[in-house]
Amino acid sequence: MKFFAVLVLACVVAATVAVKTCYTNRGESVIQFNNRNQDVFFPCKYWALRRQQCGKYLITLSPGNRWIYPKYQLDTLWLGVENKDSGDFWEGRTTNKIAVKFFNSAGLKDLFNKKDGTVATSDEFVFGRKKDGVYIMDKAQTFRVTFTPWDPSNRGQYPNSDWKFECFDRDAVLNEYPAQLCGGSGYKVVTNRTKSLGLADRFRMNIIYLDTLTNPEIVHTNPKCSNATDILLNTCQNEAQRLHAINNCKDILHSQKHTECVTNYNCDPMDVFNACIMWGCSGAGFDPEEKEMCHEVGEGIDFCPDFGSSGNLTARVGAAKCYKDFLTMTDPK
Repeated sequence: MKFFAVLVLACVVAATVAVKTCYTNRGESVIQFNNRNQDVFFPCKYWALRRQQCGKYLITLSPGNRWIYPKYQLDTLWLGVENKDSGDFWEGRTTNKIAVKFFNSAGLKDLFNKKDGTVATSDEFVFGRKKDGVYIMDKAQTFRVTFTPWDPSNRGQYPNSDWKFECFDRDAVLNEYPAQLCGGSGYKVVTNRTKSLGLADRFRMNIIYLDTLTNPEIVHTNPKCSNATDILLNTCQNEAQRLHAINNCKDILHSQKHTECVTNYNCDPMDVFNACIMWGCSGAGFDPEEKEMCHEVGEGIDFCPDFGSSGNLTARVGAAKCYKDFLTMTDPK
């Protein structure tokens, strides 16, 4: 009877702990701590967490996506953990391939490869396997990061790669957006920033592009993402021009029908996106006299539906008369 009472008490305590959770949904959108959905349609790394305190730890989580037709997939996950009391730290990285090997080996392999740190992985963390993926957790069970791999040969059962972060510290104070994409308790922080820059709420993704791709502290594994950051920071003259370029170019990456169309003619839609923002950031932006820049964009979006949701890229290419691959046949009569 005493054992039963202790068990019930333990269950009640566990039920009252408020788990703070941020995770991805089908790999292409982040469900923030406030339960708001934010798209992550780009083949780049982003700060899901940035020195987010959970218990005695400061946690940085940087997922990295790849474009694998016909969608983006989580491919890499970088995790940094610092003990705020002692200053000890650990940094590690996993990938979809490493996670699958760990899962298939029933945990006989390492889930994360340690990249740096003052503590050994086995001293501080444990790896595990569960139904929806594989995970790393500190030994005191303060937080857990889960990686769900995908299998291109069995998309019916494993269609998407995902990550999930859980903090079991009920007193943790959450960092707001834009410090980290998971944000905090504020529900409309991305919306409010979007509206402050003159866009409607449905264009929140434009602001996420702006805040992610103009952050030089994010170390991108895809050099084309680093190139996008360089263009936006050093070719564009100000934030207004950066936003104008993104407004016109973002559907190349964000709209599935457009991204799939662009992929028909280009191996990587990031190439076309970078060509677009280069044209938008040069001079006064989208100058019709910049024929070579315009032509590169026109070649990338040829035969695609009009790009005109928050900008008007198709109309700009047409007005510049910089690209016309096919001419009308004339009747020989």
